[in-house]
Amino acid sequence: MSSVRPRRQNRITENFEERDRNRVIDELEQFEKFKAEILPVLRKEISKGTPAEEIYKKFEAHLAARAVTIAMTETDTSRAMAAIREALDRSKGKAVERKEITRKYENLSDAELEALAKSKREQAGVEDGDSTEH
Repeated sequence: MSSVRPRRQNRITENFEERDRNRVIDELEQFEKFKAEILPVLRKEISKGTPAEEIYKKFEAHLAARAVTIAMTETDTSRAMAAIREALDRSKGKAVERKEITRKYENLSDAELEALAKSKREQAGVEDGDSTEH
């Protein structure tokens, strides 16, 4: 039994090393593609003075593809989650927190509002003719 464990461990280590080599090769290929295809276009847009928003729009599909690639292949969970959030934000829009606002006094008549205001002034010790503004 003890001779089986080192062999299995060696295979696992070899698998990890091969996966790491393949990952490095893939990253180099991606960088070469970036350098050949995307970087010249970026340089041109920047030299023309193109606003950042237009540049983002132009490369939106590339950014989304990269975010999805990172999300699906990243071993660092926090980086993968950030990429997933980024991809979802871009495809679905950022989550918006919605609150329902209830207007407490919107259905009161003018007379009821005036009576309420008068009672609040009385509670505060302010007489009807008093003004705090000068």
